[in-house]
Amino acid sequence: GKPLIGFGSNSVTESAVGDAVNRMFNPEFRNRLDKIIQFKALDRGIVADIVRKELREFEVQLSDKQIRLEISDEAIGLLGESGYSAEFGARNIARTVDEKIRAAFIDEVLFGRLEHGGVARIGVKDGQIDIQFEAGPDAEPELDHQPGSAPLDIPGVGPEVTGGNIQS
Repeated sequence: GKPLIGFGSNSVTESAVGDAVNRMFNPEFRNRLDKIIQFKALDRGIVADIVRKELREFEVQLSDKQIRLEISDEAIGLLGESGYSAEFGARNIARTVDEKIRAAFIDEVLFGRLEHGGVARIGVKDGQIDIQFEAGPDAEPELDHQPGSAPLDIPGVGPEVTGGNIQS
């Protein structure tokens, strides 16, 4: 068949690239080209390094809030598989880390278990990214009473409401 030009999983011969350049560009442009470089697909090790780099950058942001990440190799592999494609290379790895990792931290850091620091363990469970959050040692204990809920009934402490009258 016809040789493949562009991105994809099939290999491209040097002559096929030359023929495509000759067809696509006029001689004036082709004369300005110094060299035509063919890029090969990235191997798994390099993709894993790119995922680790993205996660390190995120961990630096979290370190100000005393939050530490623990990431399994299996999770790094899954993020790499999700974010890498032969067609687009590693361009989508940052987006994949945003969607599958960073997004899960928003509520936990602002209002949840990581509000006062802690550890997030990132692994894989049932073929999906799984994140376990653990509050840090300086975390305040969670209260049973949440603001806006019914008042706590503690005898002998504070006013008690009886029949519409406040009694102390």
